[in-house]
Amino acid sequence: MTKPRKRSKPSSIFPPSLVFLLLTMAGVVMELWRELPIAPGNLIRIVVGPVLILLGSALWLLAWKEFRRHGEVFGHQYATETVVTSGPYRISRHPAYLAYAVIMAGIGLFIDCGWIMLLLPVAVLIVNVSAGREESYLMARHESIYRPYRSEVRRWI
Repeated sequence: MTKPRKRSKPSSIFPPSLVFLLLTMAGVVMELWRELPIAPGNLIRIVVGPVLILLGSALWLLAWKEFRRHGEVFGHQYATETVVTSGPYRISRHPAYLAYAVIMAGIGLFIDCGWIMLLLPVAVLIVNVSAGREESYLMARHESIYRPYRSEVRRWI
């Protein structure tokens, strides 16, 4: 496989994966400072949290595999040669970002961290801006394919 071309302009300052990771870590640090429990002692969150983490991880893996199947690299710094519209991309234009959000929610539930749950919408808002920039990039580069895809598939779900 040849090395992919770098984009002329990156889509965002911070990759969305980093946004979710840093805000999850910030939630843990805030929890150490002052606890904000969601449902202490609740067995449902202890079951639902790991299930969400597993579902999010599976969705991310499917998105990554679909990208690789089309010869694309999962990275913001590389040019996109193809618009991937199959696999999980049939239901979401950004299944990896959706996966990160589901994983973050699962972690917040599992460790009973209300701060993570409060920071989740912030992460989604920041990543939504990044997703918009990526979509503008794809529209400029692959308009004939991306325009109909964008009108048929929702950004998140």
